[in-house]
Amino acid sequence: MLNKIERIHELIARLNQYRDEYYNQNAPIVSDEVYDRLFDKLATLESETGCVMSNSPTQTVGYKTVGKLGKVWHSIPMLSLDKSKQIREVLSFIGGKEILMMLKLDGLTVKLGVRP
Repeated sequence: MLNKIERIHELIARLNQYRDEYYNQNAPIVSDEVYDRLFDKLATLESETGCVMSNSPTQTVGYKTVGKLGKVWHSIPMLSLDKSKQIREVLSFIGGKEILMMLKLDGLTVKLGVRP
């Protein structure tokens, strides 16, 4: 158990360093795939041990807010798949409805449309 908790501390330190490099310095040193794999490992260890630190990337956002934007109401909900990597998850999420899928980059979603 102690080894798992030490690994949690190590992963938190590494992931927080990677987040700072990515979000604040605009100079990432690892790919999103590497980050996601380490993040998933951390989440698994936290679940197994019940040990979740307040500075864990599973509990915090990776960057400081640089401004404030107003909220917008959408007639059709804009929903998120989180980190879905399997087509079956996407199909289950869609549930047979007609949809429009858009790419989300760096925590920013943009929906463009024409007002009637």
